[in-house]
Amino acid sequence: MFTADRLKRAADQLLTVVDADRERMLADSKSLFERLEVNSSEPPPLPVSPVYMMLAGLALENLLKGLRIAIDPKLIQPGPKPPYKMFPPPFSQHLDRTFVAHTRVTLTPLEEDLIDRLAVFVAWGGRYPVGNAALDIKSVSTPAGERRAPAMIYGTDPPMINRLFNRLRAELGNATDARRSIVSQEDARRRQVCRRELLENLGGAAYERIESERVIHFRIRDSSAAALNEPGSLVLCCGCGASMTLNSAHPAALCRCDILYHAVPYFNAAVGREMLDVKEYPAE
Repeated sequence: MFTADRLKRAADQLLTVVDADRERMLADSKSLFERLEVNSSEPPPLPVSPVYMMLAGLALENLLKGLRIAIDPKLIQPGPKPPYKMFPPPFSQHLDRTFVAHTRVTLTPLEEDLIDRLAVFVAWGGRYPVGNAALDIKSVSTPAGERRAPAMIYGTDPPMINRLFNRLRAELGNATDARRSIVSQEDARRRQVCRRELLENLGGAAYERIESERVIHFRIRDSSAAALNEPGSLVLCCGCGASMTLNSAHPAALCRCDILYHAVPYFNAAVGREMLDVKEYPAE
C-alpha cells in the first residue's frame, strides 16, 4: 500500500504540470484564434500526461496485486524455473484487466476502459512513442462502440483514477485487516498447541519445578554448575510484573498470570554466538 501511495503522490504532483500545460495550450489557442498570434514565441513544452497515466497505472497495479496477495498469501512462491518469479501469471506481468478477475473487484465499463488504457501507458505509452509490436498501436473499441487510439487520455481520467484508487485502497485495507485477523487466530491456535505440548514435556522426569513468589521455574535436572550460572535472558511479564531469568538450565517459566515463557537457543550469525529466543504462550 505504501508503494501505491508513493506512486499516486508522484502522479498527482505531475498532474499539476499537466493542468498548467493545458491552460497554456488553451490560452495560446484562444490568442491564435482571436489575433492570429500566440502569446509566446517559445515552443510549447513536451506533454507529460502520458507519464502521469503511467504512474497512475502503476499505483493501481500495486493495489490490485496487493489485493490478490491479501486474498491468498500462499500465492507468493518461487517459480519452478529461472528466474524463479514469486508471482504466477498474470500477476507476474504489469497492469492488465485480467488482474481484476482474481481480486473480487467489480468494475464499471468505463473503469474497465480506463484500466485498459492505463495498461497501455504502463507497458509502453508512458515511456516510448510507439509500442514494440505493430499491433500495439491498432485502434480499439470504446464502451460506446467507437474507435480510439490505444494510448488515449481524456479530461475525465484524473477524477475517475482518484475514485478508483481510493476504492481499491479501501478494499485493500479491509482485505489486509481480514487477513491479519485470520493469521492472528491461526497463530493463537498454534500457540495453544505448543503450550500444551511444552507443559506436558516440562512435567516429565527430566525437569524440576521450582516455585518462587508464585512463579514456577522449570529447571533441567542434573544441570552442570556452569549451565546453572550462565548468563540468560531476563523476561519481565507485562501482565503481572513477574521477572524471570531463562537460560539453558532454566529454559521455561510460568508467571503469575499463567503465561508460559520458553527460551530456545539459536546461533546469531551477526554477533557470532548462541543466543536465546524467548516465546510466550498465554493460557487458553
